[in-house]
Amino acid sequence: MQKINAHVPTVAFPGCETLKFKSRAYWDCYIRQLTGSPDASTSSCRMGDGSKSSKTTAVIDPEFRVLGVQGLRVIDASSMPWITTGNPMATVIMMGEIGSQLILDRWEKRAKLETRISSHSIVQLQINSQVDNRNTLS
Repeated sequence: MQKINAHVPTVAFPGCETLKFKSRAYWDCYIRQLTGSPDASTSSCRMGDGSKSSKTTAVIDPEFRVLGVQGLRVIDASSMPWITTGNPMATVIMMGEIGSQLILDRWEKRAKLETRISSHSIVQLQINSQVDNRNTLS
């Protein structure tokens, strides 16, 4: 350490002030406070295909829906099935685009279904109204 003029800091590290300096507990705290991932965290929400083998460990399905929770999706780097070799930003943007399209498609499908139901109801109301009119006329 003398060759490179390195030294151990003598000021307690923020977050570890209550521990005895240079004790095992202090160094454990120091390491926990100082270390972290310099890279973006990915792949923490396992994606499954719905098969029996993936159901036990999967958190989301291929459409980013959280299994067992209705109306919730996870569309971020945590849902990436594999870690990319570079920065995941472009991949996450692409995932966001795909996820938003899946949500739009689902809402459009729901709107079409509601329109069909409404149309059917309107037609039924018109038929009922015509029948009622005939009954009142006779």
